[in-house]
This record gives sequence, structure tokens and C-alpha cells, in this order.
Amino acid sequence: MILNKQNKKILTVSTVLDMWLNSKKATIKATTYDKYSYMINVHINPHLGDYGIAYIDAFQVNAFLDMKLHSGGLNHNEPLS
Repeated sequence: MILNKQNKKILTVSTVLDMWLNSKKATIKATTYDKYSYMINVHINPHLGDYGIAYIDAFQVNAFLDMKLHSGGLNHNEPLS
């Protein structure tokens, strides 16, 4: 189990993505940071963000990817190309 050493709580996907994004901030362009942040906050976190990182599995990730492929257009009712 992956724990946050400061407060002993289980880390969520959202928290790990925030930590990753913050670690990249100094090494990527501001526009890239904004795009990554958008993708995380609009597409990933609403579906997977609350899962404990230690508990997410391939089935959940594949289900998320399938859902995005079939309904991930801008208006959420058309498949991605």
C-alpha cells in the first residue's frame, strides 16, 4: 500500500497526478503544463481521481479508456478519432 508519509493517508490517483504535474512544472513549457492540467482535471480525475493508487487495476484503466474512446468527444457523445 502506498502511503503519504506526512499524514499516513492512502494516496489517490488525483494526488499522485498532482504531485507528478508539480514535479514537471519547472521543466515544461507553460502551455504544456496547462494542457496536462486540463487533461488530468477534465478527463482523468472525474473518473479515476478518487481511487487509491494502490487499488487501481488494469480493468479500471481499460474501462476508463474504452469509455473515453466511445464517448470522449468534446460534446461527450461522439467517439474519439
